[in-house]
Amino acid sequence: MTIGQAGVGKQLTDSVVTMADTMLVAIGLVYLIVVILVRLLLVPLVILFALPLAFIGAFVALAVTGRARDLSAIIGLLMLRSIVVTNAIVLLDLAVVTHAILARGRAGRRRLRGEGAHQSG
Repeated sequence: MTIGQAGVGKQLTDSVVTMADTMLVAIGLVYLIVVILVRLLLVPLVILFALPLAFIGAFVALAVTGRARDLSAIIGLLMLRSIVVTNAIVLLDLAVVTHAILARGRAGRRRLRGEGAHQSG
């Protein structure tokens, strides 16, 4: 006699395992796409660093509210991943643009003071 899951319980377990595998593949693809877009290796790591923090918060919220970690929770985690990555990309883009604007402002002030002028001989 063998005891095992069958029916809806087995389907739910299989779908949760498949969704977890899909999430790992999706995170890897997001990293590769961001590396291609920004042509840097460190920036995507900063973006992906936000993911574990978001997932920890989500699991804590599930535990505090007494909700089960079922298929709808996994789908919610997939949506959370997308939102976190999008927000991190927007935040880093804002930081890069702000840095570029400040650098141009500093260069302009140096030119006005005459520090950037090259004098020949």
